[in-house]
Amino acid sequence: MSYFKYPIPAVTTISGSGLATESKQDSIISLLGGDIKVVDQIDTTPLLDTSVTNIPASSGNPVQIVATTAADITKVKSIDDIGEFIGLYVGAELSETLVCILPLGNDGNEIEVIIPAGSRLSLRAMENSAISLGKIAINFIG
Repeated sequence: MSYFKYPIPAVTTISGSGLATESKQDSIISLLGGDIKVVDQIDTTPLLDTSVTNIPASSGNPVQIVATTAADITKVKSIDDIGEFIGLYVGAELSETLVCILPLGNDGNEIEVIIPAGSRLSLRAMENSAISLGKIAINFIG
């Protein structure tokens, strides 16, 4: 005895070709974020001490934090005790482009981004005063 009035069709892949298989389901899970993990952090140390390495003012050049990203990045999660607006930039020195403004403090928010593998990342204060007190850690998630 069947509990369903109509037969349930097999799940197909996102492209609509073929029946579901384990490898196709793994691909779908990956596309939906099933393989999300931390793929990079700040190069010198996962925790950047701004009393040692200042984050420049908005009028200065951003300070490099990652020379070359290890993988594609889809989200950024920062943790800091700075309490200032900080911009995350991507690109070659003197040609950086603002990717996002990091959330203040330790609120645990993630920001969705698109940063390809091999990118150079840097930080700069969003106000015209350098940041020289506090620490920041950034998890780059892919």
